Amino acid sequence: MYREVVRLKPIIHQVIHFSASIRAWEIANDTRIEMGQYVSEENGSHAIRDHQYECNNLLEPYMKLLISLTREELALILTVFRIGSSERGYHYESPETGPALIMVNRYDIPIHATSEELLLRYSKYFRYHTRERMIEFLSRHGEVSEQLSEGLLVLDQHADPQGEDSVLVEIIVARHIITYIDVPKCVGENIKALSGEFLDFLQNITGNHPFRQHNECIEFGELSYKGYINVYGAEDFIDWLNVDRYGSEVAKIVEVTEETPLFTIYF
Repeated sequence: MYREVVRLKPIIHQVIHFSASIRAWEIANDTRIEMGQYVSEENGSHAIRDHQYECNNLLEPYMKLLISLTREELALILTVFRIGSSERGYHYESPETGPALIMVNRYDIPIHATSEELLLRYSKYFRYHTRERMIEFLSRHGEVSEQLSEGLLVLDQHADPQGEDSVLVEIIVARHIITYIDVPKCVGENIKALSGEFLDFLQNITGNHPFRQHNECIEFGELSYKGYINVYGAEDFIDWLNVDRYGSEVAKIVEVTEETPLFTIYF
C-alpha cells in the first residue's frame, strides 16, 4: 500500500494545496468580518458577490479533483489523513491572555510499525465509507492539509529501509492445486502463521457460512454422516486475508511466473 501512497503523492499534494488555500481564505474572510469590512449596507452586496466569487475560484477545481478520484484512492488519502492525526503528538500551551489552550506544535511519538503496517491497520476503518462521504469530508474538514502533511511525514519516516516491495507466495492445496499471490513483505513474512490462524478461524465457525456446507451422506442404505464440513481453497484464504484479517486488499492473485516464490504454504 505504501507504493500506492508514493504513486498518489502528486495528487495528495494537490489536495494539501487546495485545502490549505481554502482554509487560509476562510480565516482571512473571518478576520475581515470581525474588522467590520462587510458591515456597511452600501458595500454589503458587493462584498457578498466578491465572497462567493473567491469561494468558487477555490472550491470548484478542488471538487473536480476529488470527484475524479476512485473510491480506493479517496480511502487511501483518508488513511494517510488518519495516520497523520493519530501517529503524531500534539503540544498545547495556554496563552498569556485567555483561558483556552492552543496547539503550538506537533512532535514524534513512539511508532513500532512500518509504513505498510500502519496503512493496513488504518485503512480497514474506511471499508464502508462511500465516495460521497469521503469527498464531503475532504472538502469540508478544516485540518485536511495539516493532517495529510503529517501523515506523509510519518509514512516516509517509517518506510521499510529495504523497500516496501511485495513478495510472491505459493499456495498449494491438496498437493497439486497451486495458486500464486502477491502480498506486502510484512504479510508474506507472517504468511505461515496467518495460514494457521485461518484454519483456527474455520474450526470456530458455527452454523451456515460461505466456507461451509451441510452434507448428508448415505452409504449402503445407511446414514454415515450428517453435518457441516469446511469447504475452502486458496481463494477463500485470500478472501479471508483481505476481508476479515486486514480489511483491505493485501493479497492479489497473479499469473504463473518464473519468479521463485519466497514463501510456500499448504492446505
